[in-house]
Amino acid sequence: MENYISIKIKLAPESIEEWIAYLSDIGIESFWEQEDGLEAFVPTNQVDEKFKSELHKLTSSKNISYQVNTHDSADWNKVWESNFDDIVLRDKLQIRAPFHERRSECAEQLLISPKMAFGTGHHATTSMILEWMMDLHCTGKTVLDFGCGTGILGCYALIKAAKSVCFIDNEIEAVENVRETLMLNDLKSDSIYLGSAEQIPSGQQYDLILANITRNVLLEYGSILSDHLLSGASLIVSGFLMEDVEIMTAKFNTYGLHLVDKMQKLDWAALVFLKEKE
Repeated sequence: MENYISIKIKLAPESIEEWIAYLSDIGIESFWEQEDGLEAFVPTNQVDEKFKSELHKLTSSKNISYQVNTHDSADWNKVWESNFDDIVLRDKLQIRAPFHERRSECAEQLLISPKMAFGTGHHATTSMILEWMMDLHCTGKTVLDFGCGTGILGCYALIKAAKSVCFIDNEIEAVENVRETLMLNDLKSDSIYLGSAEQIPSGQQYDLILANITRNVLLEYGSILSDHLLSGASLIVSGFLMEDVEIMTAKFNTYGLHLVDKMQKLDWAALVFLKEKE
């Protein structure tokens, strides 16, 4: 794994969720929430002039200062291991690292070992989608996990007997992490791609698409995701704030998708759309 930088910002606790959304919109996906603010982690190959300009513009517009530190890859494991507790959702699903003890009361287990990839289950957007999936019938379904991060969502679909899952992410760390998540859970997928929408197999349509990414990426690729949905299939999106629900709903309606469910946790939203039957 390559080296990375961290961007540390001092914030009031009530501002942390809002700043995760701001920073996500410029491409940051790994965060460590602290008592006095937020630390965001960025692989060094992502820190180009465009990124620096967007970060400066964002922080200047909010009159916020920040501190940049450079780390080697070994630091990341120390950070997440020291701050990663296991998670139990609805007394049914335990999400844990290999070093956590298994909770016998949880019928479902999902093991992860994040390597600079988004998706541990702690963030509101991830947990909302997982809880929605807990009531979902996945047996025999084809699934696309777009912007998969650790692969936590797609792997849960496989645990719930999905026929196949295609994993796509534009970060090499995520692609490597998906392979590890699959191995840890004794799961298999032959469809793990580095890139973006261009990597979705041509002509392939899915029973379910999961997209826990940023508002701007969803707006950019929403039409393409819709094209890859089967008639009557579902798309669940998250990664944006409640204040963006109206614009997201209006945009996806133009693709023939209708909102059928809406969830909120803290300031974050998750929306479930259904594609019109032809």
